Parts: sequence; structure tokens; C-alpha cells
Amino acid sequence: ELPTVQVGTKPFRLSNERAALIVASAPDEWRLAIKFAMSTGLRAGEQRALTWKQLDLDQRVVTVDRAIDKKGVLKEAKTEAGMRSVTLTPDLIAELRAWRLSQPIEQRANNLVFPQADGRIANAGQYLMLGLKKALKTAGIEDTITWHQLRHYYASVLIFQTKTPPEKVSRLMGHTSFS
Repeated sequence: ELPTVQVGTKPFRLSNERAALIVASAPDEWRLAIKFAMSTGLRAGEQRALTWKQLDLDQRVVTVDRAIDKKGVLKEAKTEAGMRSVTLTPDLIAELRAWRLSQPIEQRANNLVFPQADGRIANAGQYLMLGLKKALKTAGIEDTITWHQLRHYYASVLIFQTKTPPEKVSRLMGHTSFS
């Protein structure tokens, strides 16, 4: 059963061109985080909790096993399905390697990949307001796009462009069931 669209709203679509424009328009300090979200499908809480230890750049994989919940508490993945590995693209690996070498010293204290400027775990509002909203404004995109929709973009790319079977997409997204 398909969801209904609220009256007076237009359906949201994030094309490849718009996705590339958002990344290109993002503030420098948020560009890689936005691209990472679009390229891995991690939930915002999973990405905010991501440490360098979870990235194996030689094996081209990120291991997801924890997240920051809505109250800002670091927790293990809620379900076994939430614990997963996601393959990284070669260009994303290259950018992550460069970021690791250039990451400011003050951000390295907690070994986080995408921390606040002082190295602490960034809150969801920072990801949205400082990163994505500024990118949208600079790109001239008036649609309301959330961080979670970047995750949906990843799933759409898998389904429609790579023809990945839906069951595998479900696993990569960390869903407990295909339905």
C-alpha cells in the first residue's frame, strides 16, 4: 500500500543532479558528511556516532553497530539488522582518507569521523541547520529536504540505478524486515 500525499504538497524527488548540486553547494565543513549520507544510507544517529575504527578504508566498508539516540545517548544498534556493513565507493574512500589526514587536531579527541568543531558528537540540529539547510539555500533548492531523505536517496539509487534486489537493499538499510 503506497503512502498518500497530503493535499497541497508536491511529491519530493531528489534527482542525481539535485543531489550533486546539494553536495557542491554544501559548506566545506559539511560537504563530506552530506555526501557520506547520500552514499551509505546510514541514519543520522549512526553517522553522528561513527568513529574511524568503524571505517575500514582498505576493505572499502563501514561497520554500523551503534548510534546516538534522540536524547543524545550513545547506544548499540537496536536490532541485529541494525548491525551491518555497507560498502564504500572509491571516490568516497579517497575523500575520507584526505579528511582523516586533514581533520583538525581539536576534532580528533573522540575519534569521531564527523564531530563538532571541538570533537564532541554533533547534534542532529547541527547536521541539519549548519550543513544541509545551508547547502539547500546556496543551491537555490526551496524544497524541504531532511537528513533522513538523504538516506532515502541512497536506497533509491540502489533500487533504480544499480538494480540491487529489494531484500538486499533492506539489509543494507538496517531494516528488520523486508516489508
